[in-house]
Amino acid sequence: MPWTVKNELCTQVWRAPEGASPPPGRSDGDGQATAAAGDQQGFAQVTSILADAFPFGALLQFETAAALIELGRLREAVRYSSRAVEIEPRVVNHWLVHAHGLLLSGRTDEGRAALQRALELEPTNPTALQVLAEIEGN
Repeated sequence: MPWTVKNELCTQVWRAPEGASPPPGRSDGDGQATAAAGDQQGFAQVTSILADAFPFGALLQFETAAALIELGRLREAVRYSSRAVEIEPRVVNHWLVHAHGLLLSGRTDEGRAALQRALELEPTNPTALQVLAEIEGN
């Protein structure tokens, strides 16, 4: 599942203090952290640092979960997606990413429950309906 904020987060959110070194391989020459296009590992690293620093930021938790799912780091992804749905339980996309991580982790019953929660919020959500139909065998 794609995430909405990729390299923009890396280039806009974190700015190194004067004279500080950014993470290795992440400097654009003026001390600002950047990630090369498509650098999912770097993006996941930056977002997880930010998500841990700001544990009540649901969007950071969501973005980190999505990035970690892309990398196959499912246990970590589910930890972050759990935080996102706990902080903002009325956001359908948080539930969809949470379900995605759970289902890929083999936690089908929990994944199904997350999809059901998404459908309670948005009964016609095509992603939730499609994935639920697939796991139900329809």
